[in-house]
Amino acid sequence: MGKEYLDEIMSVNALSKLEEIHLMAQYRKGRHRLTKACADFVLDNFKALRHLGNFQFWNMGPSEVYSIIAQVGVASLRCDHDMNFLCL
Repeated sequence: MGKEYLDEIMSVNALSKLEEIHLMAQYRKGRHRLTKACADFVLDNFKALRHLGNFQFWNMGPSEVYSIIAQVGVASLRCDHDMNFLCL
């Protein structure tokens, strides 16, 4: 799961009306693609996104998580996240 997987899906379906997405990996070894670059990709490509889930099972530290949340706030996007976003 990650940017490459989303690119593959979007080659068949643009997901232009996607409003909610929850990305996570069950095990630590599956987290290596869930990075800040992936979160940036999601925010840049899914303009109708209203809910991003949380970053509990992402490969990001607290500073990267706060950076994504700040990016959403600065851009005035109508996108929220789960309250337990820092359960790392």
